[in-house]
Amino acid sequence: ILDPLGGSSWKKSYRCLAPSGRLGCYGVSALRGSGLGAIPSMISMLASLPWFNPISLMNSNNGVFGINMGRLWGEGERIRGWMNEILKGAEESWIRPYVDSSFPLAQATEAHTQLESRQNIGKVVLVPSPPSSSALYSD
Repeated sequence: ILDPLGGSSWKKSYRCLAPSGRLGCYGVSALRGSGLGAIPSMISMLASLPWFNPISLMNSNNGVFGINMGRLWGEGERIRGWMNEILKGAEESWIRPYVDSSFPLAQATEAHTQLESRQNIGKVVLVPSPPSSSALYSD
């Protein structure tokens, strides 16, 4: 399970693992706000974090790992390899992201507003606008 939410979502995701399953934590979008306004959200999120015990991980044959992309600036080749595997998965359809909604590129502001308000369940995709017929025949 790849979980970008954090907080109590990590607990739920971990409970869903089958034997030998892995939970990848790579974001904490459960945190909201910035500055002093984020403190209540941070305290709530920290209180809801799961505690992983190595013995229970071994007994369930499960694993947990985390990735902080902000700390991988010097790892371009490693990230490129990961990205190539993800693209391969999309091409071969063993990675099938759920698309909540799509917006024409001209409505990027609306798409971003939807993301910020957390109205989506799944990906929000920007779609390039088709060229106008006049652009096709311009000199």
